Amino acid sequence: MTGDASNGDAYTLAAKLHAQGRAAEAEQAYQTVLLRHPNHGGALHGLGVLYMQTRRLEAAITTLRKAVTASEGAVTVRNNLGVALSAAQRFTEAAAVYREVLATEPDCLPALVNLGKILSVLGSPGEAAQVLRQAMAMAP
Repeated sequence: MTGDASNGDAYTLAAKLHAQGRAAEAEQAYQTVLLRHPNHGGALHGLGVLYMQTRRLEAAITTLRKAVTASEGAVTVRNNLGVALSAAQRFTEAAAVYREVLATEPDCLPALVNLGKILSVLGSPGEAAQVLRQAMAMAP
């Protein structure tokens, strides 16, 4: 088996363990992939989400920032970074991330909904209502 194939297998195993709720094993498997390929976008994203799910928010934010770079700003990865920032009550940063997502993907429903919620928390109810109306128009 080549190095690339074994790395793919390790990532597949990590994602499978994660989906099964086996957090400790999934974390170890993601780390194994990252030892070989430190910029593996899928492993960084998965590990960042796992950290978020286990309430290690600063680790989640750091890892998801790396995942954004490694995945060339993939929408789902950036949205998850916003979720982690929001969970850490870093609302202004979260809003900026959601706005970045929407600048490149204006119809990203999760980012619209998340931005609407954050704007409400930040004391911008008018703007929040406008963003949430846009979201509702996309998915009534």
